[in-house]
Amino acid sequence: MPAVASTQRTVKIDGSELTAEIDGALESVLVVDRPAMPDMCTLTFRDPARDIRGKAGLEAGKKVEGATGSLRDDAPEVLIDGEVTSVEADYDTLGSRAIVRGYDRSHRMTAGRKTATFQEMSYSEIAKKIAGNNGLTADCDDSGG
Repeated sequence: MPAVASTQRTVKIDGSELTAEIDGALESVLVVDRPAMPDMCTLTFRDPARDIRGKAGLEAGKKVEGATGSLRDDAPEVLIDGEVTSVEADYDTLGSRAIVRGYDRSHRMTAGRKTATFQEMSYSEIAKKIAGNNGLTADCDDSGG
C-alpha cells in the first residue's frame, strides 16, 4: 500500500488554535487568493448540536488565520490573515453545518463609496492615511507629488 502524504494545517481564531474538539468538527477549509480583490476563506464545521459558534467563539470581527505546510516542507505558511465577516447555518440530509466566511482586512476598503480630498500631501502620505483609516498599514516609498 502506498504511503499517504499529509500536511500540517492550523486554524486560529483571535490568535488561538482551535481546540481538539472544534478542530475535529472542521470539515473543510477553502482559501481563495485573488490578486486584485480581497483574499477570502470559508471554514465549514459539522455542527449537529448547533453549538460550534459558541464553543469556538465564532463571530463577525474576530481575527481568523489559516496556515498549512506543503508536501515538501511541513513548516506551516500563512495563507490567510483576516477577519470573520459572517457565520451561517447550513442544513441538508447529512445534518447541520456552521459556515464561517472571512476576508483579509483589505475588504474594508471595498465597502461603500468614499470621496476625499488630499491637499499638500505626497502620494505615500495619502496611501498611509487611507490605509490607516481602514485599520491597515501601508508599506510604501516616500514619493513626490
